[in-house]
Amino acid sequence: MITSVNNPVIQDIKKVQQNKYRKKMKEFFIEGEHLIQEAAKAGILDHVLITEKYELAGNTIFLYTEKILDFTNDIPCDIISQDIAMKITQTQTPQGIFGIAKMEETEIEVNTHILVLDGLQDPGNVGTILRTAKAFGIKTVLATPDTVDFYNDKVIRATQGVHFFMNVQRLEVDAIIAHLMENNYDVLALDTTGEPISGAVKASKQAMIIGNEGNGIDYRQFKTIEMKKVTIQMKENVESLNAAIATGIALYEWQGK
Repeated sequence: MITSVNNPVIQDIKKVQQNKYRKKMKEFFIEGEHLIQEAAKAGILDHVLITEKYELAGNTIFLYTEKILDFTNDIPCDIISQDIAMKITQTQTPQGIFGIAKMEETEIEVNTHILVLDGLQDPGNVGTILRTAKAFGIKTVLATPDTVDFYNDKVIRATQGVHFFMNVQRLEVDAIIAHLMENNYDVLALDTTGEPISGAVKASKQAMIIGNEGNGIDYRQFKTIEMKKVTIQMKENVESLNAAIATGIALYEWQGK
């Protein structure tokens, strides 16, 4: 049983809970049975840690020692003390099961639609957008460096692991533009001043850019690429919608109809 925070596995967890180390180590921290299962299904689960028993409110005790074997196969599994569990958890009501998973970035598919996030800062919004994108069949989501990390713990909880099965990457703006231009993508920019997205011409290779919650798209960054501004038609005089809600409606118009 691991009982010390100085244990190398615990030290690795403390590191990957920070963005700078996640990028270097290409690993991230997850907790909760559902996320562990999803990571295992996606083939990215690298290590599991469990408490032999974990007591929650109401004196409910979960015994994981046998249950964990059902879906981890040959993945390394360590037992940790409850004290260590409380030191590594990032939730208020931890379930007593934790994991380290691998970041896997694959080559971007060309003949498909791509969502590009520019500077979105709210983890809940980004998580909701990823779940919605997955529901509409989007396989690739790219983000500029000032967008919140896809492997931030709040983003992971908001997605409930759906992006473990997607190609999500944070890239420099120049790299995003280069990919779109080299592969002749038709680029849409979600903007309140645009034409109705319902009337936008659909193309087999199309990208849609979603901007920051408060300031929208930073067009200075994307000045070298041609794009068409599109908007969601609204009947009432509403200045703007929440970024995740707007993206969901736009995806319905773009992909779902």
